[in-house]
Amino acid sequence: MKYCFIAFLLFISLSANAFKLPKLIPYRAADIWGYCDSTKRIIIAPQYLSAEPFYGNTAVVQGFLGYYLIDTLGNRTKPDESVLILEGEAHHGVRIFIDTSNQMQYGLVNERGEVVLAGQPLSLSWISNDYIVGITRHGLNSRGIFNWQGKLVTECGKNYFIYGWDGNADSSRFINEGRHRHFGVIDTSGRIVIPFRYDKVVTISCGRYLVTRKDSVFIFDLNGNVLQRSRCDSKNDGVFHYYCDVPDSVYENNCYGNENRLPYRKRFEKDGYCGEKDKDGKLVVPLRYAYILDYDQNGLALVIGYKEMPNGKKKKDYNLGYIDIYGTEYWQH
Repeated sequence: MKYCFIAFLLFISLSANAFKLPKLIPYRAADIWGYCDSTKRIIIAPQYLSAEPFYGNTAVVQGFLGYYLIDTLGNRTKPDESVLILEGEAHHGVRIFIDTSNQMQYGLVNERGEVVLAGQPLSLSWISNDYIVGITRHGLNSRGIFNWQGKLVTECGKNYFIYGWDGNADSSRFINEGRHRHFGVIDTSGRIVIPFRYDKVVTISCGRYLVTRKDSVFIFDLNGNVLQRSRCDSKNDGVFHYYCDVPDSVYENNCYGNENRLPYRKRFEKDGYCGEKDKDGKLVVPLRYAYILDYDQNGLALVIGYKEMPNGKKKKDYNLGYIDIYGTEYWQH
């Protein structure tokens, strides 16, 4: 009885720590898409040319007349006909769109189809759960940081290039920057956290940056403190994190808050095919895909397959469908 009780507690602990998959997952049947649950039970019948994951209560789908939003029941919600939804990704129910009727300018639209921001930036890209980076009207090379409500919070200037974020919605210091070909980190107010003197800055886990300079590698926290310093192999080919003396424990998937953190996955490649292992080295995703895109906060990743060309060669040019963080495939075989 004692051992059964211990086993029951272990089961409860593992269940509590399990990643929660979304209730609706894009599902491909032949060449049309719909939505199923994590058991592959069809919820919204396949009827779309493409389908993106749900973020909140809406998802982007492609019909025969263009892209639009649907709710969890499959009902259609769409902004003005001139607006083309550009990204399926959404935060706070807000998505980036491009206005095809107004010089291809970008904006933001909420899940009710209401335009939150239009015409101001010339391009937009999410850099966190709360912030977006864009080229503003003030100068063709000028980058600014907007919040999800469409307000410009920081004007960065034309010498900055913002190219990434660390996926941690609880932090305001997540922006990797390049200036005069040197890299550092600023926060959303424009304050320099890591000086612009390094060759590369990469987010490796929630709240940590891997920074290189010549043959040295540093691990910084969000406050600009050096947590670890190591040496790199001088013969590395640019993929420095495979050659530096840094433990695997610092490499984690991006986290999206503390309640539903993505499990650790290490991607590997062999003979042109990609797979993934867990932290214990157990194979989770077998070597059968040409490429695996990054997981989103739903724990879903789009996988690419090989397409046979007329000359007999293979090309990475076919969206097989989505897999979840456990390797389950969501398409019809």
